[in-house]
Amino acid sequence: MENKDARIQFAVLFKRIYKTEIVESNDIQEVPFYEVDKVVEFIIKLAKKKRFYNLKSDKFCFIDDAEIDGNYISGTFKSARNKFRPNIINKTTGDERPNPKSKLDGEIEKTHFVIKIDKDDNSVYLFLESNFNGVSLLNLTNYFNIYSKFYNRKIKESDQYSLKHDLVGINNFKTELERFSRTKVAEVYYDKKILGSDYLNFNKNRVVPVKEDVMLTMKADKGLDINSIALEAYNKLTGNSKSGITRVRIRGNDENGNETTIDTEHLARKEFISSLMDEDKGEFITEEFLKQLLKIARAF
Repeated sequence: MENKDARIQFAVLFKRIYKTEIVESNDIQEVPFYEVDKVVEFIIKLAKKKRFYNLKSDKFCFIDDAEIDGNYISGTFKSARNKFRPNIINKTTGDERPNPKSKLDGEIEKTHFVIKIDKDDNSVYLFLESNFNGVSLLNLTNYFNIYSKFYNRKIKESDQYSLKHDLVGINNFKTELERFSRTKVAEVYYDKKILGSDYLNFNKNRVVPVKEDVMLTMKADKGLDINSIALEAYNKLTGNSKSGITRVRIRGNDENGNETTIDTEHLARKEFISSLMDEDKGEFITEEFLKQLLKIARAF
C-alpha cells in the first residue's frame, strides 16, 4: 500500500437566523451550529436512499457513515455522477468493450470529514478532505442545511435560518485590502458551471473536462482604482453561495508603493495529511484517514 497527501480545509459552521419573535433586536442573528450532532444522528437513522441529495451535473451525495464521540463527529460522505457510460479500454491490448454499468450506476467518490463542537470557543469547526471529484465545502453546507431543517420540523422547532460556513483564517482579507493605496487587478475565480449558464451558454457536456475554476480578470484603467469591486467580489465569495465565486486574488500597491498580492486561498488555513491508499479502489483507507483527521481537530 502507498501513502498519498490530502489537503484539509478548515471552516466554521453557523446558522444565520432570520427575524422571529425571539430575536427582536436584530433582523439577522448568527449562532454556531451546535445541534449538528443531533442532525447527524437523525440522518444516519434514515434509510440510505432517503439520505440522497442531488448536486449539479447529475451528481448526488449522502452521508455514508458517522461516529459521534463526545463533541467530535467523524465520518464519510459518498458521491457519484451517474449520467455517462463511456466504453472501457484495456491498457495492455488496446481492446475496447461496452461499459457494463447502467446509466444509473456511478463510481463512488469518498470524502472524509471531522466536526468539532467547541462551546468554549463559541464555534463549530469543520475539517474536510479536499477532494476535487468528491463533496465540496459548499456541498456539505447545503446538505446539512436541508437535513437540519427536516430535523427541526420533526421536533417542531423553527427552520427560519440558513446554514453557512466561513473559511478559518480568511477574515484577514478585508484588513489587508484596506492597506492597498491602489488596487490594480482583481482576479475572480468561478466554478466551471458558469460556462453552462444562460449568459455564456457553453454545452454543459463539454464543460466536464474543464478545470474546476474559471478566472475572470478585471484591470483598472490608468490612474484609477478598483478597490470597491474587489471588496464586492470578496463579499460575494463569503456571503452568497449562489454567486459561483470560489476564490479572489487581488494585486496592487501598498501604502509604501510596493507591489502586493493577496489571495483568499492563501489566507485560508489549510494543512496536508499523508494517509494510506486502497490501491484497488484508488481511495483513502477510512479508518487510517479519520484517525489522522481527528488528531488535527483535537490539536486545533
